[in-house]
Amino acid sequence: MDSPSSGTVRINGEDVSNYPDLKRTRLRRDFFGFVFQQFYLIPSLTVYKNILLPLLFSGKPEDKGYIGYLIELVGLNGKESHLPHQLSGGEMQRVAVARALVNRPSCILADEPTGNLDSQNSERVFEILRRLNEEGHTVIIVTHNNDLAARTNRRITIRDGVVVSV
Repeated sequence: MDSPSSGTVRINGEDVSNYPDLKRTRLRRDFFGFVFQQFYLIPSLTVYKNILLPLLFSGKPEDKGYIGYLIELVGLNGKESHLPHQLSGGEMQRVAVARALVNRPSCILADEPTGNLDSQNSERVFEILRRLNEEGHTVIIVTHNNDLAARTNRRITIRDGVVVSV
């Protein structure tokens, strides 16, 4: 989202460090899926429409079948027309996961994706991210959950803003 203060950022071999704002916006929209710790669901939109939102921003057609698949994938069948205030924190987190996947991004950035989930749904979300990684997607998870981190393919530990182990 920001330009680096030093060095370069390369995505698929291309230096994107100095992309103009519009090009950075398109890169974020089309290449990345974001799972935010705070959900950022729109209170007046249903589960279905919150998941649909990135497609509207990208100008892609609504894919009811795929959205239905994502709702089932995250275990929210029957909640499609619920508003965020009608959901638990864990259900809102799972809506955020489905919303991050709706554009079929190459890279998923997940900030504490299991932080608000019970153990069963935490496992469900972790398995979704693990499977996406096995299918060739880049998945970057930021977590304080050492058990979750221990199950990833690669672990980078950052302490006080400094990389302490790779």
